[in-house]
Amino acid sequence: MTVEVNKAKKLVKDFRKASTDRQKLVKSRQSEFVELAKNHSSAKRKGLDKTIEVILNEDKNGVVAKLNDGTTSSFKLETCLDVKPDLKKDIYAAFRNEVDAQIYKFRQDHDLKRKPHIHVGHTGLHEFQSLLKNFLESKQLKIGEDLTENSIERRKERLGKPTDHNVNYLRDKELANEWRDFHGKNANLKPQSAKENLTQKKQKVDMKPVIAPHLWK
Repeated sequence: MTVEVNKAKKLVKDFRKASTDRQKLVKSRQSEFVELAKNHSSAKRKGLDKTIEVILNEDKNGVVAKLNDGTTSSFKLETCLDVKPDLKKDIYAAFRNEVDAQIYKFRQDHDLKRKPHIHVGHTGLHEFQSLLKNFLESKQLKIGEDLTENSIERRKERLGKPTDHNVNYLRDKELANEWRDFHGKNANLKPQSAKENLTQKKQKVDMKPVIAPHLWK
């Protein structure tokens, strides 16, 4: 999915300028917003390739996509303008997706299943990338894009329910099991608003030592 860049940039600019009338803008240009959502750089991972409608979030400063399976997915409009493939993002996504059952369980345990505007984040020194870097260093691994695969079946296996989201996972199932065990024992999770999760300053982590050098070119 690609969009006309100048047209997409104007749509995002118009949204930011229309601070008091965004609801009307989203409704009147709905097809453009749906097309833009599907152009998100992580559309498959976030399920945005299945977008059927885009609505305002609760704070009315961003948007949420309604997907064809009845779920929702919040996203940044600006990220939809980045049409260049990013293999590093795909790698991070694979490791995130391997622990999505843990995130799903956290949502269940904290009564967040029907609150899509509430995200689940990592806290303090245990930010996701910190955990991932510590895990990879403990395994003496450098990762490249050849470690990932795209699988609907793995998605069903991890979440324990039907889904049509075809997303990245690790090819090596033994490594995936070890990573899930490590994350489960060391991750500190917290509920947070979508706004906080998408806008908060993240702890900077130097991932270059554990990512294949050719991915940094």
